[in-house]
Amino acid sequence: MRAAGRRRGILAGLALWVAVLAAGCGGLIQGDPSTLVLAAGQVPSGFHLLSKGTYTNADVAQAFGISASAVTSSMQRVTGYRSAFVRNVTAANMSQGPVRIDSVVSLYQGAVPAGSALNLEIQANKQRITGLQTLSLGSVGQQSYSFAYNQADSTINATLRFVDVYWRERNAIAAISVAGVKGSFSDSEAMQLARTQDALLKRAP
Repeated sequence: MRAAGRRRGILAGLALWVAVLAAGCGGLIQGDPSTLVLAAGQVPSGFHLLSKGTYTNADVAQAFGISASAVTSSMQRVTGYRSAFVRNVTAANMSQGPVRIDSVVSLYQGAVPAGSALNLEIQANKQRITGLQTLSLGSVGQQSYSFAYNQADSTINATLRFVDVYWRERNAIAAISVAGVKGSFSDSEAMQLARTQDALLKRAP
């Protein structure tokens, strides 16, 4: 009996140690989501803030064509934030780098629903975007995807390229989107910005 009691005590202590370790190294992100997206000083020079604001469950519901209550209950999404930056362009400098950068974050109740939401987002993009190309830009966070697509723009008589990186860090889903005239920027710029944002997520309490 005493041996069995000791084993139970050891197992209980081990479980507590694992729980403490997990909390210290990878607890849930619960901070202000506005601090988890890129700020003006974290994007390339020449860009200025176009917009920023809370990315609500109603926004997500509209994007996926489901109810806001389903986003809250089924997807277990809590809140989010997004910011957008643009570069002042002219006909002369339009092809000298990206023209828009979007930074987004969504917080979920746990890592599992966040992972499910990430997979849902990727599958939705594959279904709605024609000519989607999977990229090999490296990895970021604990689970990541990167892809690109081109889109003709008759207003500027050019083809635009969009490069997106989606990833999960603990219970957060983040995304970086970089857009510009095709051939004017390197796809890897999106991954560089994603790593900058992921550093914010890794430091978040």
